[in-house]
Amino acid sequence: MQTLEQVKTQIADEAATKQRAADAQFRKMGKQIAEGKEFPLSIIQPVIDAAGKTIDDLFAAAQRHRERVRLYGIVQTHATMAKELPGIYANLADAQAELEKARRKYDDIGGPLVARLGEIEQADAKATEARQRLLDLNDDPEKRAHLEMVCQRKAEIGARLNQLVKTAAARHQGEHVRDGSWGDEHLPREKARRMARGQAMIAAADAADAELEAVRKELADAQADEKKAFDLLAEL
Repeated sequence: MQTLEQVKTQIADEAATKQRAADAQFRKMGKQIAEGKEFPLSIIQPVIDAAGKTIDDLFAAAQRHRERVRLYGIVQTHATMAKELPGIYANLADAQAELEKARRKYDDIGGPLVARLGEIEQADAKATEARQRLLDLNDDPEKRAHLEMVCQRKAEIGARLNQLVKTAAARHQGEHVRDGSWGDEHLPREKARRMARGQAMIAAADAADAELEAVRKELADAQADEKKAFDLLAEL
């Protein structure tokens, strides 16, 4: 025969077991509602009554479940993406090493070239000053006029050549403008205008490139004429 305390304990255990089952059924129904399942009130009412809850509690539970699913998705997405990190870090390290190698190569090759370029620019400045002094020191007006004409022609051809070189060098930029990804794929008009602009740059670069050889020859001839004019001016 059970004692009073044993009976009380048994009743409490049975009540707790029943409450746990009711709570589990309540949570299950909240999950199902969150997933889109619908129940008639005749099914819902006994469940919420058994759990000691209300309709508002049930739909709040469904909302909490949806939020848990959403948050779990964020966590899982991060976990998946995080698996890429070792490879990304390794590739970045390789790219950095290649960049450093390229920088060292540029310094080895470009350093002396830049230094030489500076020397030539200084010599050019001195030559410009010397040419002007030769003009100032010569009293023959015909030679002076001829030299000025030759120098003017050489300057114009040089300016033309510089412009052609810049235009021809822009071909790669034109290809990038035309073929690159600029985020305008969903804007047909903007994309068409961008592609047309890039194609125009490419066409201009090709046209400039086609002229370069002839203009370089013109410049070489003008430089030769200038030297002859200075030789005459200096009476060398």
